[in-house]
Amino acid sequence: MKALLALLLAWLPAGFDPSNWESAVNARFGRGQESYRPASAVQMDELRVQAAAFPPIGASLWDDTPTYLVQPSPDLGWGLLLRRPRRSGWILEVPHPVADRHTSTLAWQLFQSLPFDALILGGCHRLNRADGSSDLAHTQESAFMAWHQALAGPDTVVIQLHGFDAGKERARTMPPELLFVLADGSGQAPDHGPAYRLYGKLCQADWPGRLAGPDAPWLMATTNAQRSCLNGAQFVHLELDSRLRQESRLPATLATLTAALGPLLKPD
Repeated sequence: MKALLALLLAWLPAGFDPSNWESAVNARFGRGQESYRPASAVQMDELRVQAAAFPPIGASLWDDTPTYLVQPSPDLGWGLLLRRPRRSGWILEVPHPVADRHTSTLAWQLFQSLPFDALILGGCHRLNRADGSSDLAHTQESAFMAWHQALAGPDTVVIQLHGFDAGKERARTMPPELLFVLADGSGQAPDHGPAYRLYGKLCQADWPGRLAGPDAPWLMATTNAQRSCLNGAQFVHLELDSRLRQESRLPATLATLTAALGPLLKPD
């Protein structure tokens, strides 16, 4: 644990702002830079112990809600964890900042406005390393995964934000009008649970979307690493089309997501 604590920042860098997370990540851990350093098994054990405690061991007090920030050394590209006392049982995750443009921006704003218990932001582009270890949604060895494992469990819901482009060429054509795809990682279209309920809320907002499954076999999250380590939690995999993530459209997208998720995040 001492080795881990030596990596933790006890202060926030001047001008630190999670809303600018993608710019900071792209500058140091962008595509092809080979700068990200995967967490070792020992480091992951220490990270899990650290995150499971409340307040998290070595964390900085972010605000008086209270929210605590865990941000390991910026030289590693591990990302950050923001954690609050349990209120809703929902954990918000963004494994692909930069690659899935503006997902971390939306997540940070959602975390500010809704009672999520935690926010986990990845700290590298998914293509930072050629060996694939920087794709945090498809590797078992990362700080991102350690934090996820520490917090996911019975009576919790993990929701991940991702991005896609409906116009991209695929083996099976995707309707170009789709704005979102929801999955629970099972390979079947959800017919109950939080992914199904969120789908209904977004459809009520007149967003064209689909529940991923055999009849809509896109972005099903069946190989998602965090989905394989839920420890009894429920999983929601929300893909947002690039049109929703255009900078000019972010306020409207945020408003729709806030209205849809709000009723689902009822405090305990």
